[in-house]
Formats: sequence, structure tokens, C-alpha cells
Amino acid sequence: MLLRHALPLMLALLYFAHAVLVAIVFDDLVAWLVVASCTLAIVFYYAGFSLARRLFPRRTLVIPRGGLFGPGAIAACFIAVASGLVVTAPELAIMVSASGGDVNEIAGARESFTKTREGFEQVLAYTHAMMLKGVLPLALIALFVLGHRLRWLFLTIAIALLLASLEKFLTALVLIPIGIYFGLIGDYKRLLSFLVFAFAMFMVAASLSRVGSDLDGLAEMPGSPVGKQAAGASPMQPGFVVPDRVLEKLATRHEPVRVAALSDVPFYQAALVGVSTDLVLVNRAVWIPFVTVYDTFRYWLEMQDGRHLLGITSRPVALVHGVEVLNLEREVFRFQFGGNEDTTGNSNAAFFADAYVNFGVFGIIGFALLVGGILGWISTLEHPACSAAGAVLAFGFAGSAVLPMLWSGGVWLFVLVVLAWSRRARRSTGRLGSRV
Repeated sequence: MLLRHALPLMLALLYFAHAVLVAIVFDDLVAWLVVASCTLAIVFYYAGFSLARRLFPRRTLVIPRGGLFGPGAIAACFIAVASGLVVTAPELAIMVSASGGDVNEIAGARESFTKTREGFEQVLAYTHAMMLKGVLPLALIALFVLGHRLRWLFLTIAIALLLASLEKFLTALVLIPIGIYFGLIGDYKRLLSFLVFAFAMFMVAASLSRVGSDLDGLAEMPGSPVGKQAAGASPMQPGFVVPDRVLEKLATRHEPVRVAALSDVPFYQAALVGVSTDLVLVNRAVWIPFVTVYDTFRYWLEMQDGRHLLGITSRPVALVHGVEVLNLEREVFRFQFGGNEDTTGNSNAAFFADAYVNFGVFGIIGFALLVGGILGWISTLEHPACSAAGAVLAFGFAGSAVLPMLWSGGVWLFVLVVLAWSRRARRSTGRLGSRV
């Protein structure tokens, strides 16, 4: 079952495998902490998933053709919200790129598209995020399930609006679930035609953006590992730099020198870029997720003295404690790359990392059971549309804390829509066909 194993597979590939390798190579205690936390999260995720499957009755998905909660209305609402963001944006990354702007200018335009909004525009930005991650993939899949005559138009407009920020990952959040749906129902002919469409969209996105190193400009940040590399350190092996203290030992001793931890290697956040600058996107997709979790634990140990934060990384919980909210993602970014209070960059970690630094082992157990329970409940619909769209939620949990995912990640919207579209099953039924 796709939905049962999607999140554990992501955790294993993005975090567990890297952590085991780093722990063995460096004998790194922080990496071993990642291994243990990830393992615990996977075990109790499966427990929560299985428990939800036992407790909740099976439901049948009945997709409405119209109405306020219909897939067409949801897609139209997202298009309206996204259009509002585009119209009110101070600058668009796609226009900056077209006018010859450099990588830093494009990055600034991307941040201003959602992160620096205020007032009503901030409401638009939050609504955009909730719908994109929560219900838009499900709504678009539903349009294909129904064979809606405007399905391709809705999809094309949504992608065009997403490309305004040149965030190709956001486009993938829309395209990939639809492809998964066609694969699940075994409609490979339509899957092939959709892959051609998706490839065309990717080529359009690639032609509109200039792929530069994500690390451009970081050399100017205080404490940046890239700055240390740019200052002229000697390479130990491709992608890494020998710390000065190691070089001093090499000058006086002939014995092999071993780096004590991954964090002793100044260039470790961009290991694959050190191998080849052509691997920027691969570094971001394959290596950075693990590094972010690793650095989240390092931040907790070094900057918070290993004291559990007791939920103050969430605004409502911080209000209960009567303290200022701690923006963990932003603080970890500053810890990684330097910066000041004006820094808007965020380093998103997996849910088990946030759970541990806040509540320890019991936090991992509780949140893993909750996440498993949510995805397990979604799986009770046993409809490929829900499985394909639910995979987006699973990916969100793999790279975000649980509480933000429940709200800004749109999980609550997904649950509301599914409740509106479903009823308790009496027999195995479902409308799985589609016209493309």
C-alpha cells in the first residue's frame, strides 16, 4: 500500500541511510542520535497507522461534480488566491530572471513572494500554502477522475501561477500526485501522455530560470562554511575541507588524522557541490534534508544546551508558557549559515527532529503515532485519488514539524474535504475511471 509505506520510505532514504553512513565514517554522536530518532519515528508511525486502520471504519469516496466543496470550486479558489499573490507581489522571480537578474536577486524575489507579506497579503500567502499542500493535488486528481472538461485548463493555469516564483518544487507537488494516480489505477497510456505534459512543463520552468548555485552569496555571511571554503582551504577529499587544526597536526605528525565529527568539516552542507557544481540540485534534494536534521540536533545541543524546548517553537504553545515563540527553522538556518535578525531563510527539518528537541523521546512517540493515525485514517478510503494526494502530506511530514503541517500544511483542509466527499462504506465501490 502506497500510503502505508510512503513516509517511512522517505525517512529511510532522506535521513536514516545518510545518518548511518556519517555515524560509521565519523563515529559521530549527533548522527547516531539521528539514527535512533528516525528509527523510533518509523516504528511508532507504523503502530499509529495500523491502529487507525483498526479503529476507523472504511469509507467510500464520492466526488461531487459541483458545489462549494467540489473539485472545480477548490481549484478555482486556489487560482484566485495565487493570482492575488502574483498581482500584489513587489517583484516576481520570473520577471527578475527574464530581465537578467543574478541568482541573489532571483532568491530575493522568491522570498518576497510569500515570506515578507503583511496584512491581507499575509492571509493570501497562508491560504496559498494551505491549499497547495493540502487540497489542490486532491482537487486536480478529482477533476481527472470525473473527466471534467476544464481539467487541463485548471491544471495549466495553476502551474503557470506557480512558475511565477520559479519554485519548480511547488510545480512538482501538483504534477507528481496526478502521475501517481494514473500509475495506481494502471492506466499507463494516460500516464504516458501526462508524463509528456509534465516534461514539457519542466522544460518551460528550466528555460525560464537560471540554475545557479544555492550557495552563491553565502560566502558573504559570517560563519558561512562556503565562506571558509572560498577563503582557500586545502581539500581533504572531493567536497570536503580539512579544518585548520587538522592541518596543524599534519604538519607535525605522520599518523593518519581523523575528523572527529561531520560538523568539523567546514564544507559539509554542500558536500556534493564540492564534487561538482553541476550537482547543486542533487545536493539540495539528496543531502540537504539530512544535513538540516543533523544541524537541528546540533543547534539544540550547542545553543540550547540540550534542554527540551517544551513546544515553544509553536506560537500557541509559547503563548501558554508566556514566552516569545522560538522560530526553530530560522534559528537553525542562522546557526548553519550565519545571518542576523533580518535573515528570512528557513531550514525545515523532519517531524521527528522537531519532536525530539521539544519533548524528547516521548515527543517522537506521540507525534509519530499522530502522523501514522492521520495517514492511516486517510487510507481507510481505499481510493487511489486519496492515496496519491495523501503522498503529498506524507512528504510534508518528512520535511516539516507536525503542528505547522496540521495548519499551514493544509492537513486540516484535506481532512475536511475528505469528510465532505465520503461516506461509510457498505460494499467495495468507487469511481476509479478517468477520461483524459
